[in-house]
Amino acid sequence: MSDAPRTMPLPPGRARTYALLVGAVVVLLLGGLAVPYVLGDPVPTSQATVTATGPVGGEREDGATSTGAPGAGPDGSTVPEGSADGSASGAGGGGGAPGGDGAPGAQPGAVPAGVPGGGGSGAPAGPTGPATGEPVRVGFALVDLGAAREAGFVLSFPSPAVQQGWWQASVDEANDNGGINGRPIEPVYRNVNVLDASDAQQACVRFTEDDEVFAVVGVLYFAVADECVVNAHRTPLVTLGPNDDSTYASGLLTTLMPRTSRVIANFAGELANLGLVKGKHVGILGDAGSDPRGTSMSQLKQLVERAGASQVRTSTLGTDLASAAAQTSVVVNNWRSAGVDTVLFIVNPQYAISFVQNADRQFWTPEYHASDFANFGNSDIATAGMSQGFDGALSITTTTVNRPHNQAMATCIALLERRGAALESPEQAGAAGQQCDMFNVFLAGARAAGAELTAATLSRGMQSAGQIPATRIGGGSFGPGKQDLADLVGSARWAYGCGCWKPEGDFRRGGS
Repeated sequence: MSDAPRTMPLPPGRARTYALLVGAVVVLLLGGLAVPYVLGDPVPTSQATVTATGPVGGEREDGATSTGAPGAGPDGSTVPEGSADGSASGAGGGGGAPGGDGAPGAQPGAVPAGVPGGGGSGAPAGPTGPATGEPVRVGFALVDLGAAREAGFVLSFPSPAVQQGWWQASVDEANDNGGINGRPIEPVYRNVNVLDASDAQQACVRFTEDDEVFAVVGVLYFAVADECVVNAHRTPLVTLGPNDDSTYASGLLTTLMPRTSRVIANFAGELANLGLVKGKHVGILGDAGSDPRGTSMSQLKQLVERAGASQVRTSTLGTDLASAAAQTSVVVNNWRSAGVDTVLFIVNPQYAISFVQNADRQFWTPEYHASDFANFGNSDIATAGMSQGFDGALSITTTTVNRPHNQAMATCIALLERRGAALESPEQAGAAGQQCDMFNVFLAGARAAGAELTAATLSRGMQSAGQIPATRIGGGSFGPGKQDLADLVGSARWAYGCGCWKPEGDFRRGGS
């Protein structure tokens, strides 16, 4: 049963940017950026200037900031764009992901060798001296929240200049220790307005067409921008995720978090294992912006029915925040009257908050469950403003939300301090950690690619990289056909008193 119609997405332009502002800011940090599926414009053909700011490197004529790596030629020559036939060339050797004073220690909860889906410890050891070969140009995304700050939001998220300093610290560390099999990384930095899908797509075009980068590392926020990189421009992308399965099909997308189908499978599997949906009258709330193709809703509904739910109702809200708010009150009233006792969220966090607030006003308190979908169940910022009826809600998450810092985080912070790019405040640890994670994943895959660095060999290198300790996830590894790192899940329960997710128990294999 479906209780609300889809609505058409907002037209392009400033109206959509403003409509997305509140919902997007709500899910930006602590410790992560949400990556929803947002219906957007086709990949643009025009190339508006995207200026990157920051303390490192010089300004290029086209607006990008490029820092020449050791050994770069005066002509700024770069690695050719990778192709499926492996046409680009490179130097030999290999190496592991960069660490502090050595390789990072094993992350608590990491998948042990010999477990299905587990792997080795990354690429083999390679050159340890400074890299002096032909540079490899890599684009690094700088999250730009200027529009949110101008609108009056007070944010602890680091500025693009601070983010650039962190990326540069990791680049310098890698280049001083062999780079990519003897080749230095030449970084190109661009700001990405993560409140504007069109701007994110423009950043994709500038990275791939103007800068001719070999790969892009960082968060572009919008699925259409990710697809612009890997599908439209056949360029490798290492990002946070999760993302739609179809975007992984190229072999060019690598993420820290699981692909969306695994998020849904883990969510439903764990709820089934815990007996939380059997015999229940379940309502599943989604939205057309977060699940534009409806695949996640369909998958979750089937799994919940298979787990023994007595009834399953679904509702898909629109992408327009204003109209969705009106729809929400109708859905709450309908579900309450129908006897729904369990609500599952695969929705923009702002919509979930509105739903619970509406339910509380009607004195209706069903059980609520969340997950990594839209990053609702792994960020305290995502639940800011949540009302009391959500108290005790359970999240199934692959992330380390509100757990003590692990060895990977300690290694990351030590590297930044040693390289003169220390955190400005403890609240920035999550953002810095996930940058370290994305960089280390890219470097491990690139080093495992071997002598010929192309998009195809990088993809194979990623799949052979095995376990890579990470700050943001509870444990995981890459493997054949698997370029989404996280494997383990944990539980977290939301507490109204602190407005935060409180972790419960240890990480374990997902219930999928």
